[in-house]
Amino acid sequence: MAEEARGRGKQICFDPGQELHYKWDSDTFTRMMELSDVLFLNHAELRRALKYTRMTKPRDLLEYVDTLVLTKGKRGSSIRTRDDRIDVPMVPAEVVEDTTGAGDAFRGGYYAGLHRGMSARDSLFLGAAVASFVVERQGPQTNIPTFDQAWERALASGAGGE
Repeated sequence: MAEEARGRGKQICFDPGQELHYKWDSDTFTRMMELSDVLFLNHAELRRALKYTRMTKPRDLLEYVDTLVLTKGKRGSSIRTRDDRIDVPMVPAEVVEDTTGAGDAFRGGYYAGLHRGMSARDSLFLGAAVASFVVERQGPQTNIPTFDQAWERALASGAGGE
């Protein structure tokens, strides 16, 4: 499917998720990265990706993809390209009840920001804001914010200041 999408000129965002630890091997993981534009990883996935590629630093993965998005939990998130690095802090939740689905919520918010033409930095903030709502309730789909709610929280945390 990735090869077909690439052939049609589509941007490919690769998010191997938890499956990275049991579904992918070095060869299939590397091949998928070669087809991708963007790679999403959390800390545990980053360690496995570096092991699969025999690389030592996150920026080394930019040999395969144009953009690396790293989610770092309480330490926020970052985007790395060959020319730039953008770091944003975590957007605080009012209370943390359940972190299930926070990563998926982050990605959804990030993609929504890009789709609306927002900068990469503001898209990171939007993703973090969406995740901050999701963790406030038990269950991954019980507190999904509207765009306006998420953007208001993102602005309060530093978005929009470019």
